[in-house]
Amino acid sequence: MNDNIYDLIVVGGGPAGIMTALTAKEKNPDFKVCLLESQGSIGKKLSITGGGRCNFTSSIDISDFFEHIVRNNKFLYSSLYSFTNHDLIEFIKKLGFSYMIEKKTSKVYLEGKKAADFSKALYFRLRNLDIDIFTNTEVKGFDLVKKDKASDSKNYLYEISSGSKKYFSRNVALATGGKSYPQLGSNGKFFEILRKKGIEIEKTVQALSPILIKESYFKDIPGVSLQDICISAKKLDGKKKSVKSIFGDIVFTHKGIGGPAALKISSYINRNTKEYFLEVDFIPDMSREEIRDLILKSRNKTLFGIMKKKLPSNFLRAVLINCESVSESNFSFTAEKAANISNYEIEIFIDFLKCCVFSPLSLEKMECSTITSGGVSTKEIDSSTMELKKFPRLFVVGEMIDVDALTGGFNLQIAFSTGYLAGINVY
Repeated sequence: MNDNIYDLIVVGGGPAGIMTALTAKEKNPDFKVCLLESQGSIGKKLSITGGGRCNFTSSIDISDFFEHIVRNNKFLYSSLYSFTNHDLIEFIKKLGFSYMIEKKTSKVYLEGKKAADFSKALYFRLRNLDIDIFTNTEVKGFDLVKKDKASDSKNYLYEISSGSKKYFSRNVALATGGKSYPQLGSNGKFFEILRKKGIEIEKTVQALSPILIKESYFKDIPGVSLQDICISAKKLDGKKKSVKSIFGDIVFTHKGIGGPAALKISSYINRNTKEYFLEVDFIPDMSREEIRDLILKSRNKTLFGIMKKKLPSNFLRAVLINCESVSESNFSFTAEKAANISNYEIEIFIDFLKCCVFSPLSLEKMECSTITSGGVSTKEIDSSTMELKKFPRLFVVGEMIDVDALTGGFNLQIAFSTGYLAGINVY
């Protein structure tokens, strides 16, 4: 047993797991640390994030992060303040990378498309610290075993099973991710292992996912995108108050909508999708009155001619065709000049632009979602250490925890911050 006894074993080679291993080793240089990864290399999901650009955090004040966290934001106070966005930027710089801030969104990216290089740099940092890395090693379970005949907790070890191979450690950090991107190792299998150990697991669902909708208004223009729209989620209970409104970009798909704004709103409706409807304002920088006045002042033009500089042509044509399908008049929205339009027809057109209603059917399948919502209940974890309350020296970090945030670098920051907090609390 002695040859395989570690001070810390990290299960999972994503950003949270890597950060846990690095932090623990840097704080305790004499510790024997290893990382077990089911894939052929570590950091695979990290290598593709942000289209290869790696949006690793946001430049907003750390106190403002919490309004971008959808579930259990208070749980993350200790981790985010222990390792802030500025700390992560300094960490990135020490690895030899430059960064850039996108002013419009406050997203912080690696300079150039270097997400894959970032993963490699983390690998070499682990190896330089003499941290053992075992790839193609899928962990099947864990147990507490006695180190010797003594019965106090210091003489218990965790036995980690991977096929016929067994590893032993005083501390274990679980960083196996959620259920999105199963092809990269995040398959959610460890949730069931923990459930059988008596750990409460909150239902896992898609988050930051494209939305499938009932209406087919825009099914013929997949790939067409709109910038700076406003999408609101509202309950189908007769109350008109918005649950959440998001400003941003969307893209039409064959079966619904995607793009940053759609992904964000999906995280607010993902547990009871059919209890909501979506209301989209495609042109929030113009009021209904301004659109109406523009039409009335341009009576020698068609509606397409009036609005073509403000909206994509393919989208505008689809709107006009749909106006004709719902209108009970004989006015040709696609061909006639505005001189012939009635107030009734103007309102139909404005309604499509300012309050187009979509009925969500579901979210895209889990494999298409950016992250997972749900996981290990925050009630099971000490938020000041990331240690499971029922299992001393067993830590849970990253996407395994029932916390999730919006796009913009917040989820990667959570991964690094929870990994850091676990790493400094290994004992």
